[in-house]
Amino acid sequence: MRTINFIRSLLVLTLTILATSSNSETTCTENSLGDQTCVTVNTINVPGVSTGNLISQDFLDGSWSDNGTGQLNVMHGSGTVAGINNGEVETTISLNNTLTKEQINTGFSSTLGADIWFWNGYEQSVTMRQTLVDDNGNTITQSRTIDRNDNYFQTHTDTIIVSQNSKQNYNITGNFSFSVPGTSGHTAADIQNPTLNVTTNGLTTTSTSETFTYCFDREPNTCTYDDEKLAELTNLTTDGGQSYNDFLEEEINTIDLQEFDIVDTSIFIKDELGIENEFDFDEYVENNFNEFLTDNDLIEIFENALIEENLSEEEFFDTMVNEMVNEFKEEFSDDLTTETDTEKLTTETETENLEDANADTKTTEETTEVGNETNQESTNTETVSNESS
Repeated sequence: MRTINFIRSLLVLTLTILATSSNSETTCTENSLGDQTCVTVNTINVPGVSTGNLISQDFLDGSWSDNGTGQLNVMHGSGTVAGINNGEVETTISLNNTLTKEQINTGFSSTLGADIWFWNGYEQSVTMRQTLVDDNGNTITQSRTIDRNDNYFQTHTDTIIVSQNSKQNYNITGNFSFSVPGTSGHTAADIQNPTLNVTTNGLTTTSTSETFTYCFDREPNTCTYDDEKLAELTNLTTDGGQSYNDFLEEEINTIDLQEFDIVDTSIFIKDELGIENEFDFDEYVENNFNEFLTDNDLIEIFENALIEENLSEEEFFDTMVNEMVNEFKEEFSDDLTTETDTEKLTTETETENLEDANADTKTTEETTEVGNETNQESTNTETVSNESS
């Protein structure tokens, strides 16, 4: 027994050494701006292994049972079962005592075998049966029946296949049962040299992951630009040579100037229904600029230009909006009515109306002296004048 246990321990150690191995390879590349892309390929290799025999060939060592049929009481020594009608012997092993979960999960085949001799002329059979129960209690059963033949201790096997899975373990039970109808005593076949071998399929899996790092996020900073390219970035233009200033001016020129006004940093535009809508001028400029970048595929170039100039987007837009507000206010000053001009115009209009009212009142006083009819007419004039005031 000590020798058998030593051999089994050595077998487990050998299979563990052959267990899962993994390999990871990373390849990195840089673009012209210094940004880095790294691709990592992870390979996990679980080699296929064969366990060899996992069950004892000593039927009386305590690892076998006869399920109450009395079969183990009828033996030719400890290594040979002398079969009786309806007798049976069986043994169970736990697969994770020998294999790792990764090895089990690749799928495997389990082969039960024994040497069988039908030593007499009775019509009879021996049934070999495997029962696999996984860690969730699911059961797989397969059996093979060998009918009587005249061969002396011929080896018979039966193999059950388990596909790729995610189980932690399988308990495998090997069972041999005898059938010699209408007889008693040792009339069934003899069985010896039982075996249970498990062979795993093995599996190699590969996964790929990719990481991208901007040049300014790397340590140290790896951003690289040449002066010629930087000069192109500083003045963003479309393929047709249109700058953003030209683009925005063209957008504004599509609006009727009489319906357009800039007050402080707000822009007022009347829609087709004559309804006036107010927008923040800085938002209007920024939105149009982003539209300009998107339409002309200039986003990445713009971001790299900001990096090279050491500017944030907020600083860039603050500067651009201030300049454009001043530029467009000056350019359209003859066509636009500012808030100050509106107030001035209102004051002048009120003064003119007041002077007209005073003139009407004076006329009314002069005409009062002329008759009742004239006086009535003057009263009406005074009323209209007051309403006008």
